[in-house]
Amino acid sequence: MGRVNITTEDAQTHARDQYQELHDQISHARETCTDPTQRTLLRQRAEDVQDVLTALDRSALEAQTADFEAVGKQVAAVNVDLQALKAEIDTIVQDVAVATKVAGAIDSALTAAAKLFG
Repeated sequence: MGRVNITTEDAQTHARDQYQELHDQISHARETCTDPTQRTLLRQRAEDVQDVLTALDRSALEAQTADFEAVGKQVAAVNVDLQALKAEIDTIVQDVAVATKVAGAIDSALTAAAKLFG
């Protein structure tokens, strides 16, 4: 069976879709969170993810260009905060189902980013 080649454009689209899902899940988690400090943290992470979405939307990134590398660095920085959020989401959001969806969305976004940026 032949190997399927995934283009940078396909990987970018997939990453964008995963970050959009993550943004939606964090926004939903924020709605269910009662602690004002934790709500602020979730708002900040949602804004970080929105910044990634904006960067991915700005233009079609071509691998190995300056824009591609800049967005990759931005995504890497945001992903560090997302990994920290994943580690503590179950203490931030009391609804287990919501916390599980956020953690899953973080995993999906991190995987898509790794495929896009290597």
